[in-house]
Amino acid sequence: NEQLKQGLVAYYPFNGNANDESGNENNGTVNGATLTSDRFGNSENAYLFNGISSYIDITKSFFDNSWSDYTISFWIKPTSFLPTNGGGQTILNTNPHRGLGLGYSYSGSKKLYHFNQRDSFSFNWDLGDDKLNFNVTLNNWINVILIKSNNQFSYYVNGVFDKATPISYTTVSFLYSMKIGAISCCTPENFNGSIDDMRFHKRALTQSEITYLANN
Repeated sequence: NEQLKQGLVAYYPFNGNANDESGNENNGTVNGATLTSDRFGNSENAYLFNGISSYIDITKSFFDNSWSDYTISFWIKPTSFLPTNGGGQTILNTNPHRGLGLGYSYSGSKKLYHFNQRDSFSFNWDLGDDKLNFNVTLNNWINVILIKSNNQFSYYVNGVFDKATPISYTTVSFLYSMKIGAISCCTPENFNGSIDDMRFHKRALTQSEITYLANN
């Protein structure tokens, strides 16, 4: 889909490696995650995280939480609701830690969570515990899309609008690197399950693009 290349900052299809296929060379370094089958049954086309020690580091700083419009999309197949080393399981976290975080299973909840902050050094999350309505199910592939646009965050699960949350603060410009499958500080909160097709756009995707990603 040529249209989906517009505004693409980083794209990880995980087709045998953790390289960025956007052309921007924001390549990932794999730490303990192992290649596994994707949602179509293609072998070595997604990464499996063991919930204990595995993660993928993107060491290049490429993501600015202050962008007025951005989209983060990914597929997950969680295999456990039990956090093994921390309060939940992290799908994605900026480095430094306090910028943006996405995860689930916090406090025993089956919800997906988004944490967001105006700058990288304040202690409290400005947007803390923003829970989606969707209940995560285990051992099923789930497409999650977060869009920042029009001074709000909008969430989509499997192509369907879930909720929107207004942004009540001004975000400071700062370039973050990323950690996939774990937190970038403190207790690691490792993810337990598979992750695939993670992408970052410096624009808001349209509904037709959201639908396309959820079905392809």
